[in-house]
Amino acid sequence: MPGLLDAIVACTSLHHVADLSAVLDLAAQALVPGGRVVIVEWARERFDEATARWCFARLSDDDPGWLHRRQAEWRQSGQRWDALPSA
Repeated sequence: MPGLLDAIVACTSLHHVADLSAVLDLAAQALVPGGRVVIVEWARERFDEATARWCFARLSDDDPGWLHRRQAEWRQSGQRWDALPSA
């Protein structure tokens, strides 16, 4: 599709965004079908429960990785996100 992107890269920038969900939804709308968003983010302390839930809701079963493991760890713990040792 003309005007749409194959990929978007956000490198150490999204921790500055007030409404992460809105920004990532806009990014998703800017992608061709099957396009990819690559996020490199170092503000681990900002990866709160709301962010985790947003990410988990968008996980694909195609390529399980660290976030799938983190989700399973959280579910198995039965704890709040912020109660996890590495949250």
